Amino acid sequence: MELESKGLVERSQDACRLTSKGKLMGAVLSRFIASMDALRLHRDFWNEHSIEAIPLEFLMRINVFRDAYTLEASPGNLEGPYATYLEMLDDSTHLRAMLSMCLPRHTDAIGSFLEIGGSVELILTPESYPVFIRESAAMKLKKSMDSGILRIGIIEEKQEISYMLSDIFFVMSLMREGGSDPSRTRVIMGHGDELLRWGNELFDYHWSLSSRLDNEMLDFNVDEVVPLEE
Repeated sequence: MELESKGLVERSQDACRLTSKGKLMGAVLSRFIASMDALRLHRDFWNEHSIEAIPLEFLMRINVFRDAYTLEASPGNLEGPYATYLEMLDDSTHLRAMLSMCLPRHTDAIGSFLEIGGSVELILTPESYPVFIRESAAMKLKKSMDSGILRIGIIEEKQEISYMLSDIFFVMSLMREGGSDPSRTRVIMGHGDELLRWGNELFDYHWSLSSRLDNEMLDFNVDEVVPLEE
């Protein structure tokens, strides 16, 4: 009766049904509850990491992480999170990645993925670009770009977010509050359709801010690149 008085439900013979206003309110509340679940289930991840790199319009849909899970590296298993999603690339056909920092394992994964016929879209930052060029010296970047299976964009602003997105998974890492610590790397990962859609839209957003890299720009003097710190 209270909901009826507020115009949220209406009687229909022996049953009640939502009104148009009730359906709208239900949709809003459903997303709100899912968002609270995503925050509660992964409270440690959100508390330990900076979310400044995620645009507000995407934070408003944080509910997509409700069914996600976190993976954390340990001092005895630093490659744990990386190995988990690397295995999933075997069942993927397309990879989109935003790398604010670049490690040899990243270029190894991208190179192997290209070799098996996968296509890659990659966004690099001023910090990760020279390292990627150096680490991928053995890869046939120009050939891959000419064939259309590799596209690279450079985003000018420094980023504090990295993520990889394929047909079947989305995995994201953020800068820790107080700085990074490789021995305590934690990523958040999921496979749901809503999360994959969220990840694709986030990549499209960053891609729109990027400048396309062409073959001529690959002529880079790797000797001038500052070696990556261990």
